[in-house]
Amino acid sequence: MKRLKNKGNALSDQELPYVFNSFWRGSNAEGIEGSGIGLFEAYEIARRLDGDIYVRTNPERTETTFHLFINR
Repeated sequence: MKRLKNKGNALSDQELPYVFNSFWRGSNAEGIEGSGIGLFEAYEIARRLDGDIYVRTNPERTETTFHLFINR
């Protein structure tokens, strides 16, 4: 398992189900360049490698954590 933490504006719990959708951008991305394709691609790559990727957020600490699992 690999873990990546992002400290910044965390997504709300209501937005988390959409984070891996193609071209979806959260409310915290306003005014920031991007297409919303990156996390979708990460999800697809993980799945094709017989793995998975999960996201958790901790708004109190403004931290989002992504957990990547790849079966070897």
